[in-house]
Amino acid sequence: MKRKRLQLPRLLRLRDAPDYCGTDRNRFNSEVRPLMTRCASDSRAMAFDRLELDAWVDQNNPMNGYRIDKKTGGYRQAALPYY
Repeated sequence: MKRKRLQLPRLLRLRDAPDYCGTDRNRFNSEVRPLMTRCASDSRAMAFDRLELDAWVDQNNPMNGYRIDKKTGGYRQAALPYY
């Protein structure tokens, strides 16, 4: 039996973008939307690039740079790799 692959669309409509980012509509409109490039998916609808939304989530994730400490169950800052 073949498994179906879930494919996410590259452009997300305004009604779907806040849920995708994990925010409510008001926060999305005030904090995220002004930073995004708007794409017109048709004559009336506004859409946002999913990759651009992913970049915003990565930058604004409160746990970015922290890992769960298995011994204590708390959080500790992750060691940064040296390049």
